[in-house]
Amino acid sequence: MDVLIPKRKWSFVSRWWWLGALLLAGMGAAGLYWPRPGQRLHVAASRLTISPVTRGNFQEFTAIDGVVQPLHTVYLDAAEAGTVQQVLVEEGTTLTAGQPLLRLANPDLQLEMVNRETAVYDLMNNLRNTRNQLLQNRILRQNQLADIDFQLAEARRVFDTNQVLYSQKVIARQDYLQSQNAYRYQLRRRQLTQQTLRQDSVAMQQQLGTMQESVQRMTSNLALMRRKMDDLLLRAPVSGQLSSLAAEVGEAKTRGQRLGQIDALAGVKLHAAVD
Repeated sequence: MDVLIPKRKWSFVSRWWWLGALLLAGMGAAGLYWPRPGQRLHVAASRLTISPVTRGNFQEFTAIDGVVQPLHTVYLDAAEAGTVQQVLVEEGTTLTAGQPLLRLANPDLQLEMVNRETAVYDLMNNLRNTRNQLLQNRILRQNQLADIDFQLAEARRVFDTNQVLYSQKVIARQDYLQSQNAYRYQLRRRQLTQQTLRQDSVAMQQQLGTMQESVQRMTSNLALMRRKMDDLLLRAPVSGQLSSLAAEVGEAKTRGQRLGQIDALAGVKLHAAVD
């Protein structure tokens, strides 16, 4: 049969004995780290720096990694689309402003250029022919007016003569009226011819002005097209070093595509990421 063993309780003396032991252990540990009287730290004089205290800015230096970059960089983009036909320089070349770098070919742009040149030349020829034709018409009208003036003067002379003769009862009334009608006809004819000449002159000036404006407009468009053709030859916009050039013969380039960059040699800058 099992026997119940009562739990042993700490006595009052045991508790104080253990508490005293813990206290002595703690005092011993504290004595190891507590500075002893008369303890000193000896440092060599060469390791000390002594200077008078002054008021100023506190400076602290931190070592960071950075990249040296050119002060100014100019990027090269394709102004017009085309196929690389010729590369004229290599990466690392020192360039001068305006130096050719590469040449692009664009057959569609070249064909449009030829068509516009032909259209301008045709319009200029038409303008020249129209001006000559209008000038000939003006000369013809002036000759007609001169002939009418002669006939008018002759009709006036006959009418004046017949008027005197009719007043003297020398000629019949029929002859007098006939000379009068002839004179009035030539007078009216001259007025109409002169009016037609003025209208033709105004119409000629308007037509020539319209054609001249068309020539100027097409000439401006042709100049713009020539500038596009010039853009197929990429030139250095500034002087510097060609640090990169992404172009190979036969490679197709789109308008605005990055082709390379030129680093100006005027100075450099340090680029670093600082937190």
